[in-house]
Amino acid sequence: MFPGDAESRVLSEQMNGALGFSLGAQMMMVTVWPVDGWREWLGYTVAHEYAHLVRNLLFPRGLSGGKFVYMKTSLPETLLDAMVIEGIADRFAQGVYPDAEPRWVDALDDDASHRMWRRVRRRLAVSDPQEIRRMLLGDNDRIVRWTGYTFGYRIVESYLEANPGLQPAQLVSVPASTILAGSKFASDS
Repeated sequence: MFPGDAESRVLSEQMNGALGFSLGAQMMMVTVWPVDGWREWLGYTVAHEYAHLVRNLLFPRGLSGGKFVYMKTSLPETLLDAMVIEGIADRFAQGVYPDAEPRWVDALDDDASHRMWRRVRRRLAVSDPQEIRRMLLGDNDRIVRWTGYTFGYRIVESYLEANPGLQPAQLVSVPASTILAGSKFASDS
């Protein structure tokens, strides 16, 4: 855990004072800054990143040609993969912190959802890391902030609704393509 920077609006305003990322399957880094509610978001962030660590253990990736590639299959990570793991991580973290309401899981109103899904759907197989990042986070132009996070969450939520016996933690071992195929988004993809 590292102290953050009060100048970082992403950390202090968008991420509620706690920002994390996982490094492979063995380490996560979390940056914090004491804003209102940061302790609760620290717990949520650690739970979210833990889901990433487990997923990374089950689906190890490495860099090849500037892209993340799954080491067991040599297939590149796609936008669909990235969106679904974010959805799994958020559903897992919400199971641990049920009162948390991260803004990135519901960042699109109905009109924006319809417009953005048409764009996202066409790019699900994209493996360019910059395009994946743009679709996940938005670009302050044509892609609304948190678009990929919102759709990843909705795909996972839809899959869980269709499979009521499953818990979010069980999804870390399920391929993203299976989750999409078992969701209401499958007919739209």
